[in-house]
Amino acid sequence: MNIRFYYDKQGIPCVETDAAHRLIERYLNHDVQISPQSAQKILERVSVIETDKEDQIKVIGNGFRLLLTKKYAKIESLYDEAEGLELPLDDFKGIMNKWLELISKK
Repeated sequence: MNIRFYYDKQGIPCVETDAAHRLIERYLNHDVQISPQSAQKILERVSVIETDKEDQIKVIGNGFRLLLTKKYAKIESLYDEAEGLELPLDDFKGIMNKWLELISKK
């Protein structure tokens, strides 16, 4: 998976992915946005899953549904049921941590 975190010329945090992972890019931009609090809440939910306090957690956002399980994170569009992406929970956690680091520096 190719994913790049950066600041654009105006200093706005951005993420860019390969075509197969565009849903991650859209999820971060539309649901998490540049809110460290939102990113932290999602990471807290990942921790709940990792510590076996819950089997799964569903998070409904502005444009996406996030399903967290012990093995994976699944991102689905609320507007197009055909759009969905599943990735290992560790990969999702790493992406969220990098996004949080980027937006926290702003």
